[in-house]
Amino acid sequence: MELMEHILEFHITKFLFLTIINLVLFILFVSGSIERINLNSVTIPKLPRFNLPSNYNKDERPAKFGEIVHVQFEIHVQAINPIKASDMDFRMELMMSQRWTDTRLVFPDDFFENTERFVLPIEFIDLIWHPDPFFANAKSTDVGQLTQRLINIYIYKNQTVIYSINLFATIACAMQFQYYPYDFQLCPTVIESFSYDETLVKYSWSPVAPFTIDPKLRLLQFVVTYPLRTEECTIHRDNQARNFSQLVAYFRFDRLLGNHLIQTFSPCCLVVSLTWFSFWLELDAVSARVSLLVTAMLTLVTQFSGLKLDFPPVAYAKAVDLWMAMCLCFVFAALGEFVVVKVIYSLTEDVKATVAKAEENRIIGNEQEVLSTTSNTLPMTSRFSAQAGDRILIRSNHEPSLNEMDTMDDGTKEFDKNQAYISVYKQQDKRSSPKKIAHRISELEIPDLTYHFSNKLGFPLVWTDSKTLKKHVLWRDIDYLSRWLFPVTFCLCLFIYWTFLFIHSRLNSPDHKPVSYCS
Repeated sequence: MELMEHILEFHITKFLFLTIINLVLFILFVSGSIERINLNSVTIPKLPRFNLPSNYNKDERPAKFGEIVHVQFEIHVQAINPIKASDMDFRMELMMSQRWTDTRLVFPDDFFENTERFVLPIEFIDLIWHPDPFFANAKSTDVGQLTQRLINIYIYKNQTVIYSINLFATIACAMQFQYYPYDFQLCPTVIESFSYDETLVKYSWSPVAPFTIDPKLRLLQFVVTYPLRTEECTIHRDNQARNFSQLVAYFRFDRLLGNHLIQTFSPCCLVVSLTWFSFWLELDAVSARVSLLVTAMLTLVTQFSGLKLDFPPVAYAKAVDLWMAMCLCFVFAALGEFVVVKVIYSLTEDVKATVAKAEENRIIGNEQEVLSTTSNTLPMTSRFSAQAGDRILIRSNHEPSLNEMDTMDDGTKEFDKNQAYISVYKQQDKRSSPKKIAHRISELEIPDLTYHFSNKLGFPLVWTDSKTLKKHVLWRDIDYLSRWLFPVTFCLCLFIYWTFLFIHSRLNSPDHKPVSYCS
C-alpha cells in the first residue's frame, strides 16, 4: 500500500515539472514572435551602397591621352627629432597632402550628405588611382599607423581628390661644419615622381601654404629660420632617358650658441686664464708652475677629444678647431715662457758666479796690498785696523789708493761716500773655500753697483737704465711683461675670432648666396 502511494506521488511530481517546462517554452516562443513582428513593422532607411564606377580602372591616369595630370602638394611638419650631426640626417613626422582631379569619380548627391565632400571608405583606398611620389634623399620612410594606416582620401563634388598621408621620414642632409658652432644647416627635402615622367604627371606646390611647420615645435640645439623656401624643377634620369617632376623644400636650421658657450667656450677661457697665474708665482716654484701648465694642457686636449665624438671625420678645419688650437697655443706659450725664463735665470746665475769669482780673486789681491800698506802708515788706534778679520772698504770701479781717502779729524782714513762700495768680509778661518766666499759676495745687495752682464749671444741679462738708474733683470722683466701681454693678446684674439666668424658666416649664408638644389 505504501509502495503504491510513493509511485503515485512520483508520477504527479513528474507531471507538474513537465507542465512548468512546457509553459516556460511557450512564453519564450510567444515573446520572440512579438519582437519579430515589431521589427518587421519598423521602417529602416537604406543607405546608398558605395561602389566605384563600373568603368573605373586604377591603373589608368585620370586624364585623356596626351594630357598632363597636375598634382599639387602641401606638407605640414608636425615634429622633428634631434638633428644628428654624426649621421648627418634628421627624422621628421609630417602630413603630406596631394590634390588632383579625377573626372571618372562621379557619385550621386546622397553620398555627400549636404556637404561638398565625403570620406572614401578605407577598403577603397587602394582601388583608386593616385600619384607615386617618393623622397629622393630619404634614408627611410614609414607610413604612420595606429589601428590602421593613417591615410585619408576626400572626394569632392567637382571630382577633386585630396590624398592625405601621415609619414615618418629620415632625411639625409649634407651638413657643413666649417663655421661650427656658429653655423647653420640648409637641408633640402626632395620629392620626385617615381614612374610618371613630366609629360604624364606634373608636380607643383600648392599656392597657399605649401610648406609649413608646427609653430609649437622646439628643437634642442637649433631654431628653424623662416620663411621656408620651396622650388619646383625637373630632373633628368640617364637610365630612363626621361625628365621627371621634382619638388624641393628647404629646412634652414640655425644653431643655438647657448649650450656651446657654457660647455665649450667658457671652460676654455677659464683654463687659459688659469695659466696666467703661473706668471705671478716665484721662479723657484718649479713644480707648481709646471703642474699648473701641464694640467691646463691636458684639460684642453680632453675637452677637444670629447667635441670630436659628436661629428663625422671631416677633411677640413672647423671654427671650433681653430678655437681649440688658439687656446692650446696660449697654454703652450705660457709653458714655453716658463722654460725661457728658467734658462735665462740659469744663465744669469752662471754669469754672476763667474763675475763673483773674478771679483773675489781681485779683492783678495787688493786686500793683501792694503794690509801691507796700512800696516806701515796707519796708527794702532785707527778706526779700521789692518788686521785679519777687520772691515775693508774697496771701490768697485778701480783699485783703491790712499790718495783717494779723506783724512778724518782723528787721523783715520775712509773712502769717498759718493763712490760705490763692495763690502767684503774676509774670514779668519783659512778653511773657507773660494765657492763660499763667492756665494757671500753674490748675496750682497748694493743698489749703487752697476751690473751689465751679457751672454754669448750678446743680449743683456742684467743692466741698469741710464736715464732712470733702475736696475733691470731680464728674466724678471719677461715674467712681469707676460702678466699683461698674455691677457691683452688673448682678448684681442677673441675679438678677431668672433668678428671674422660672424662676418664670414653671414657673407656665405643663403641670404647672400642663394643655394639651389635644382641647379
